[in-house]
Amino acid sequence: FFAGLTVDETAATLAVSAKTVKRDWEFARVWLEKQLRNLERA
Repeated sequence: FFAGLTVDETAATLAVSAKTVKRDWEFARVWLEKQLRNLERA
């Protein structure tokens, strides 16, 4: 969810496909996980 929107609502708001929203969310999730792991090591 982005701002309480579903994937389809987010896609419509951003004028992209639902597939793009899902792909971008997965990229962001993996990036955040890596950043948090790096903080644990510091």
